[in-house]
Amino acid sequence: PPVLSSFTVFMVYAVGKRLFGKTVGFASAFIIALLPGHILYSFVSELDHHVAEPMVSLAIFSCLLKEIESLERRPKKIFSPITGLWMATGILIWRGSLIFWGIALLSLAVHMFFGTRNREDTTKVTYYAMKVCLSSAALLTPACLFDVWQTAGVVSFNVVSWFHIIFLLVFALLYYLLSLIATRRTIPIPVAFGFFSLLSILVFILPAGRKFFLEFASGLAVIGGSDPWLDSISELRPMLFPNGKLDLLHATETLSIIYWLFPVLLITQFRKWKRDNFSSFGCCLFLVWGATFWLLPLFRERYIHLTAVAIAIGGGLIFSTISEYTSKMGKVIAKGAAGTILLILLFPSVPFLARIPGIALPSYERYDLQAALKWLRETTPKTSYFDNPAQVPEYGVISNWGVGALINYVAQRPTVATNFGWETHGLFESAAFLTLSDPNLAERILLDNNVRYILLNELSQNLPRLKEIVDFGLKKDRLKLALVPSFHPYMTMYRRLYDRDGSSYEVPGIKVEGLGNYRLVYESPNGFTSPDVGFLSYYKIFEYVPGAIVRGKAAPGKDVIIQLKLRSNTGRMFIYTNASRS
Repeated sequence: PPVLSSFTVFMVYAVGKRLFGKTVGFASAFIIALLPGHILYSFVSELDHHVAEPMVSLAIFSCLLKEIESLERRPKKIFSPITGLWMATGILIWRGSLIFWGIALLSLAVHMFFGTRNREDTTKVTYYAMKVCLSSAALLTPACLFDVWQTAGVVSFNVVSWFHIIFLLVFALLYYLLSLIATRRTIPIPVAFGFFSLLSILVFILPAGRKFFLEFASGLAVIGGSDPWLDSISELRPMLFPNGKLDLLHATETLSIIYWLFPVLLITQFRKWKRDNFSSFGCCLFLVWGATFWLLPLFRERYIHLTAVAIAIGGGLIFSTISEYTSKMGKVIAKGAAGTILLILLFPSVPFLARIPGIALPSYERYDLQAALKWLRETTPKTSYFDNPAQVPEYGVISNWGVGALINYVAQRPTVATNFGWETHGLFESAAFLTLSDPNLAERILLDNNVRYILLNELSQNLPRLKEIVDFGLKKDRLKLALVPSFHPYMTMYRRLYDRDGSSYEVPGIKVEGLGNYRLVYESPNGFTSPDVGFLSYYKIFEYVPGAIVRGKAAPGKDVIIQLKLRSNTGRMFIYTNASRS
């Protein structure tokens, strides 16, 4: 990630220079190197695709700018498929690259529209745009035809599929209609009727068309919809409400004051674009690009590293503008004044930069979690299909979804819930097990999912969110329960196991029975002190076992109590208590 993010700095310079000149390019590169929104995903531990996303977007936009400029200079230029290649590469890296597609293709459509309105010849640009869509579709088609990942033979936003081919073909058709407008100044009625008839058939009659529309809507819902699982992920919360409360300082620290000035900058650029009779494609692209990524973090903070790129180029434009306004005072003074103002705009980010040396995962994740996963890998029976769910494995491990991937890849055991949430099986079942107060319903989930081990960590503050996920699963008919009991946070399976080790206990006015089929087999040596129960290990692993029946004699109606003094793997002594009435 640090290497790739350094390449992003150079690419920001290249795109900034191509858009607004060398001064903007240099200033933009300087800003992106200091913006926390960019730095956040450049740490060596950030091994996901996030760090590649700015590079992909910049590659697409840079190629687009270069090709359009070349078309205007050389009318007979041979088509280059490089833009289509980058678009196809982008969607293979990250499914959200559809946002980059939308920005690029919408910018081309807007540029053609205004060119046609100004009675300019937009034929070359129109055919270029069509070829970009068709070349990208052609590159992705083999993956769908041969179903490389056993997922592409469907129409789905979530995976590379026919959805993306249809998306590109729809835009190609749109550009064809724009070419008819450009050449004939009007669309023949038969063509217009045929287009809308075809669209109606695709959307309302053909299953693939209906599926495309539904998948497109689901993609938009990921950005702005209400979803308890997505909302439980810190990076998918609104930037202005990172902890559920309005926090303007967080956005200012992450993206600097430039973020708040950016709408004014966009309005200024729009007016300049209008004065130039809407002729500049670069200005059109910057407006669509900048407006999109200024808005997206307001819905999901996850996009801040992409917003940082647009903000950096906007900051470079501010630096260049101030330099021009103060140029009469001399070159050195003008640059110094612009640089001083730029540093003032970036100053709110200084506290974050000062914290960088101390940024690290909590020690319990680096050591205790790794030790628990190592214990699972080395002590429990090996299974097949832990990393490839081609068949049902011998048993599974249930946990909170957030550690699912670690169980798969570090412990090398199959897990019920993964970090992909509702995209794979198990999210709702895992959340239900943790939040249920009825042991019989919880046991049914374990049996249905062939669970043998339960890995638990501190989740007490997240129980209400997990219950929301359960309710969402029931509402969407993604979770089946025999009945839906009321939610009692202090009587949940999570509390019974993690806090009480399966033993019986009392909460105000209620006696909670002990659990009979769960054996504590591992707990981490380090932990914290809970005000309710005392010391708790950061991680605990329980084994679901058949259990045993203890028989005896007592007078009718008597409470029979059984107690066992037990010792955990860390040497901690605890008493297991359970009771029954004769």
